[in-house]
Amino acid sequence: PITLRLAEGDRIGITGPNGSGKSVFVQTILGLIRPLSGKLSWQSGHKIGFVPQFHEVNRIMPITVKEILSAACHDPAQALTPKIDMWQIQKLLSRSFHELSGGQKQKVLITRMLLLQADILIMDEPTNHMDAKSRGIFWQWLQAHPVKVIVMVEHDVSRLEGFISRSLDFGDN
Repeated sequence: PITLRLAEGDRIGITGPNGSGKSVFVQTILGLIRPLSGKLSWQSGHKIGFVPQFHEVNRIMPITVKEILSAACHDPAQALTPKIDMWQIQKLLSRSFHELSGGQKQKVLITRMLLLQADILIMDEPTNHMDAKSRGIFWQWLQAHPVKVIVMVEHDVSRLEGFISRSLDFGDN
């Protein structure tokens, strides 16, 4: 059993090898998967932003970047201020999400999460598929724009050093 209490200012890092249950844990705390036992509870009034590990969208459903971002706000073109549009997603609005590279897809999903203006950010390996420059921009943004709580799954523990306040290790034990 795991008890996890989140407090304002927490930056939780979840680490561990492939297949250790990190993503399942994240999906459980989001309520996407039922816990096998125990209970899950959230205080009301929080807005949660989520970036999944995988970004597969059914190919027969043509969806543009603008449509994905519209799920977070009414007018993404207007909402993409320099503070949020750190990767110039504005230039991709009319492109099909399917046509984007893996790194571009991650950037779109992170931007969607930021447009939600959530106070709790939950991210499952958010910088997967990104080049070093894009990862650096992401980390700088997180440092400069604190939110109430961040929960982040990451394989590379060194990326979390100096950033997290607590960690959960889903190691072999």
